[in-house]
Amino acid sequence: MITFCSDFGTADPYAAIVKGVVLSINPKARIIDLSHELTPHDVRRAAFFVASVCSAFPPGTIHLCVVDPGVGSARKPILLVTEKGLFIGPDNGLFGLLWRNSKRKQAYWLKDEKYFFTGSSRTFDARDIFGPVATYLSLGVAPEEFGPALSKINLLEFPAPVRRIFSEGGKRRFTGEIIYIDRFGNLVTNFPYPLVRGKRMEVKVKNRVMRGPASNYAMIPKGKVSPVLGSLGYLEIAGYAQSAQKLLKAEVGAKTELTLV
Repeated sequence: MITFCSDFGTADPYAAIVKGVVLSINPKARIIDLSHELTPHDVRRAAFFVASVCSAFPPGTIHLCVVDPGVGSARKPILLVTEKGLFIGPDNGLFGLLWRNSKRKQAYWLKDEKYFFTGSSRTFDARDIFGPVATYLSLGVAPEEFGPALSKINLLEFPAPVRRIFSEGGKRRFTGEIIYIDRFGNLVTNFPYPLVRGKRMEVKVKNRVMRGPASNYAMIPKGKVSPVLGSLGYLEIAGYAQSAQKLLKAEVGAKTELTLV
């Protein structure tokens, strides 16, 4: 099984070309399209997508991930081996969140050109390097055959919540930010489940103070927003059948204050 996600879209030929190369090398490959509608050139958003989605697949799955504004530059093409699966793509921070959350991890620099597509260019590494390497992995080639091991990769760090001293009534206060916004307008914060699960809270975004969490979206009054334990492992700010992003006029990076009460 090879999963494939990119910012190529489906109107242009790029994603289809990569799949054609994969099937030319291994006609029995099973390709699962995760999404080709990732925001163009937005590596940070793609890193959150990859870390959220790929861990849901069986261990050993091969993941071909391409959001690569620096294609053809000095950034390395890499292969990562973790307990969650094998990941092929550019070393531009795309795998930073996944790497941080993995227990077992090894990285390889893809350098052995005998595993590359013969019609190589400098602007389409998904076709020329990433797709072929993913396919040869599916045929049983060992990760270390593709190039030398790396001691580190480029980490596009996501901010961790910062605890602030707040003595009133034994409350705990943290500052964080919005790190992802989905198509429904839900604002995903960087407050992880272990920090907030089972606790009452106040959350402040854009001078709006909300209390919660709501147990589900339908519990939120129309036109209001509330903290919710969302499905991606982080506290999110949501509305009921409305976009919290529009209601709050908030964007990625918006500062968020959490008080556990």
